[in-house]
Amino acid sequence: LYAIWKAKETYTVTFKVAEAQNDFGEIFSEDQNTTGKSIIYKVEEGTAFNHAIKWPKAVAANGYYFTNWDPDSYDKTYINSDLTFTANFAKKTEVNLDSGLIKVHDKKKTYGESDPDLTYDWPSSLNINHFDVDIYRQGVDTDLGEQVGDHEINMTVKVKPEYEYLYS
Repeated sequence: LYAIWKAKETYTVTFKVAEAQNDFGEIFSEDQNTTGKSIIYKVEEGTAFNHAIKWPKAVAANGYYFTNWDPDSYDKTYINSDLTFTANFAKKTEVNLDSGLIKVHDKKKTYGESDPDLTYDWPSSLNINHFDVDIYRQGVDTDLGEQVGDHEINMTVKVKPEYEYLYS
C-alpha cells in the first residue's frame, strides 16, 4: 500500500469590465489596492471563496452607472474551477426638462365651480416613479379658487435622490 500526493490546482478568479464597455468604468480592489479593467486572483483549489476573494467595487466613468455583475453571485463554498465575473455599465439618461419634454394641459374653470385637476403628458421614455412632480397654479390662492383671469400653471420636476445615478 502506498500514497500518491497530488499538487492542488491553482485557479484564476477574474473580475473584469465587459469588453464592449471598456470606456464605461473600472474595477477597484480594496484588498489589492488597485484599479483597472480587470482584477485577477490566483486561488488554490478548495479555498473557501469568501475567505480568498473580496468582491471588488465597480466604479462608473462620468456619464455612466454600474448595473450589475454577471453572474451576480457565486453559490459554491469552495473554488474548484476558473471563474469570471463581468461588470456591466449603462449610460445615464440625459434629461432636459426645460425642452418641452413634458406638456402641461391648459385648463378652464367656470366661476363658482371647483378647481379642475391639473394634468400633464409624461414621456414614455422616462419612468415617472423616478421623479417627484408638483403641478400648481401660479399666484392663485386655491382655497379661494375664485379669482377671475388667466393663471399660469407651473410644474416642478426633480429626480428622486435614490435614482439620481440614472440621470444626467
